[in-house]
Amino acid sequence: MTAENTLPSPSAQTVYLTAHSCDEFGDNPASEAKSIRLTCTEGTSHKEYRIQLVRAADGRGWLLKAQSAAIGGSLKPQDKITEPVPYEKALKEYLRLVKAKLAKGYVGSDPAIGGLADVPLRAFTSTDIRPMLLNPIGDAELDRYLLDPQYSAEEKHDGERRMVVVECDDAIVAHGVNRKGNMTPLADAVDAEVCACAVGWRGRSVFDGESIGDVVYLWDVLEHEGRNLRPLPLAERRKILREVIKPGASVRISRVARTTQDKRRLLEEVRAARREGVVFKRDGSAYVPGLQTTDAEWHKYKFLASATVRVMALNTGRRSVQVEAQDAAGAWHRLGNVTIPPNQPIPAVHAIVEVQYLNVARVGGSLYQPVYQRERADQDESDCRMDQLKYKGFDEAA
Repeated sequence: MTAENTLPSPSAQTVYLTAHSCDEFGDNPASEAKSIRLTCTEGTSHKEYRIQLVRAADGRGWLLKAQSAAIGGSLKPQDKITEPVPYEKALKEYLRLVKAKLAKGYVGSDPAIGGLADVPLRAFTSTDIRPMLLNPIGDAELDRYLLDPQYSAEEKHDGERRMVVVECDDAIVAHGVNRKGNMTPLADAVDAEVCACAVGWRGRSVFDGESIGDVVYLWDVLEHEGRNLRPLPLAERRKILREVIKPGASVRISRVARTTQDKRRLLEEVRAARREGVVFKRDGSAYVPGLQTTDAEWHKYKFLASATVRVMALNTGRRSVQVEAQDAAGAWHRLGNVTIPPNQPIPAVHAIVEVQYLNVARVGGSLYQPVYQRERADQDESDCRMDQLKYKGFDEAA
């Protein structure tokens, strides 16, 4: 591994442990039984998971028991260590299992419960991973990227940005990272397929993609087995992605169109299907986190505009809400009403939501033909900006 490909230490906060010594079978008083109950209620999940580190009946060794169920349901055993092992080995597996569940969105009532204060543990909030963002373009710039052979095109999927991180040490643990750099769980099917690809890997691997329900579309690889791939050209990173990820029902690789003919065909296909849009990327581009507005090499062209806005108020007796965005000075401005579909819960006041719309008639006006998309847990008030809006008669990039 070359020096330039050596990764910096993670910026996430770390908690350290005070180690306990014990003999082979844990007869030292410091060898304690441990247990934890974890729950996950993110999205449609309503699950609990229990883990117990217990001494074997004869007192010579330790076992690891686990149970899972829907919250309030009958627990089903999922025991992990059924034959007695030394305490150190059982504790290591116990902590690995707890960390794996936390990475998938489970939480406990006490951050120190279950011995988590006793081991090196990366905080399960902020990470050192940030995505490269897309620069918006309008109709006037479209032909430039369709004709330029240095640029390829992919479909812009209408979901949530999802980096996929796979940690391979004594075991394989995967989790997601959102566009803010915060940990978030992966769908169970995605987790299983990614971990199946990672058998035999060592160290950390990081992929970039978009999550739509129980499917993730991957289009880039930033790290593989501890090697930093960000400085490599995009075309080379795509090649590595296809070599290390085997697509399945829940993990897919975005299709790439390279020639002008193929890019036009992709554009019309996406437009005809009334999907969100197309992304243009320079094949020689390095992966640079954040948004590059000068000399940008990644661009998005959207058929319909969408805005991240804040719920200003609920309309009493109606399935609609008033929404707002803020100007550069931080003042909030009303953008009209948005109807909430029957299959979606009505968001709370000050919730951050995504709304698709045709345009805004004038400065100070309302969103025209708004269509509610979803609540955005991966966005905050700083994303609810007036300067993101598309006005009637103006190019989207203006």
